[in-house]
Amino acid sequence: MEAKKRNQSCKETIIPYLPYGVVTGILSKLPVKSLLRLRCVCKSWLNLVSAPQFITTHLHQSITNLSIEKLHIIIARCDFHDHRLYKFNLAAEKIDHILEIKSHPKLKFIGSSNGLVCFTYAGGSLFLYNLSTRVYKEIKPYGDFRYFDDRYKHGFGYDHSTDDYKVVKEDKDGFYVYSLRSDSWKKVVQHFPYHGLAVASGTLLNGALHWLLLDTIWMEPLAIVAFDLIDEKFREIPLPDFSTSAFKSELSRVKLLGGCLCILPLPHTGHEFLIMKKYGVKQSWTKVEIKAPYHRFMEPLALFYNDEALLLIDFVELVLYNTREGTCRNFVLQGMPDTNTKTFVVKAAYMESLVSPIMGGESKAISRIK
Repeated sequence: MEAKKRNQSCKETIIPYLPYGVVTGILSKLPVKSLLRLRCVCKSWLNLVSAPQFITTHLHQSITNLSIEKLHIIIARCDFHDHRLYKFNLAAEKIDHILEIKSHPKLKFIGSSNGLVCFTYAGGSLFLYNLSTRVYKEIKPYGDFRYFDDRYKHGFGYDHSTDDYKVVKEDKDGFYVYSLRSDSWKKVVQHFPYHGLAVASGTLLNGALHWLLLDTIWMEPLAIVAFDLIDEKFREIPLPDFSTSAFKSELSRVKLLGGCLCILPLPHTGHEFLIMKKYGVKQSWTKVEIKAPYHRFMEPLALFYNDEALLLIDFVELVLYNTREGTCRNFVLQGMPDTNTKTFVVKAAYMESLVSPIMGGESKAISRIK
């Protein structure tokens, strides 16, 4: 009893003497897992860590100081009887969270932004889920449309102008946008104003989602189309000049790499990539080659300041490649069930955050969605 009183006295006398700015600065540099534990230290720290301003500060720290230690990987299990999302910790090289989805195997990954993951399954409701805090929000479909069909464009991203997260979806009847802040859907255009097939979800950069549209017969690039999440209008990004290159027929999708738009080749076709070093400038498209050993498929997931690139090999293997020294290091997926690796697919690089999918309401932490 005496020791308990001393500990309580210690908390009441030491913590209040730490300047607020000092406490904020120290805590903002800690990983999410540590912050979730520190919320239990005292009420003032709970209020601090839960405050919107602190969540924004912590997110900014993570973005500006991105390293391999802060990056996680989202892995989906594509088993007919069971679907799960795994969060793989690159620093510890182990699975540190599993989200079970029991009721239907048809899971579709829509995208991730600032620590929130957007996905749907069974063609029904959407879910926004923070894999670190384990807080989720279910988004009901709008009207009669339910399915996120591969024939239609879709994506998920952050609108910094209104501090809002938005889901976009094309349907045969128009193009729709969901706003998390207003918790509502709206139609923005009657029809998608471009022709072509997009084989991947929209890639977020500079407040807009980007799709590489391909000819449905020859599968050659037609255009890069961006949907601005702020003014909710479409614009076109210039393609590279393909007049003297056979590379055109090998391109399949646009991704984000090192803060730049990157056009990736089709699986099994090579290790050359096109990067737009200056956004919106056609002349800035540059061909980049990564000469890392690989088998049938390779995709760069992230570039780091120390000349390292995180590569995805054959959809399931993760490799850290040093572009300057030409050395490789494989990550072992510890914690994965002992099963056929073909049932697991790496979906995206993921950065932890405290961002909540709930705006202005109570939330619930879970590890399973039924």
